[in-house]
Amino acid sequence: MCLGTRMAKLEMKLVVAMLLLSFDFSIVDCAGRLPNPLPRPDWNNFLTARPRDTAFFLQHRRRLEPPATQG
Repeated sequence: MCLGTRMAKLEMKLVVAMLLLSFDFSIVDCAGRLPNPLPRPDWNNFLTARPRDTAFFLQHRRRLEPPATQG
């Protein structure tokens, strides 16, 4: 195993954590509305599990305030 592998994995985890803490995410359709009902995955396609015959997108907004910490 490469010496930088542990550091690279830690860096990726930190980037994902920062994104999740800094943005609010929601699933929307092509018109920008929340689909009703939410898309269900196609479990017969085990590689991607994408919904059948449905297009959806991930909408993101920057949070105005940081999340409250416990403690």
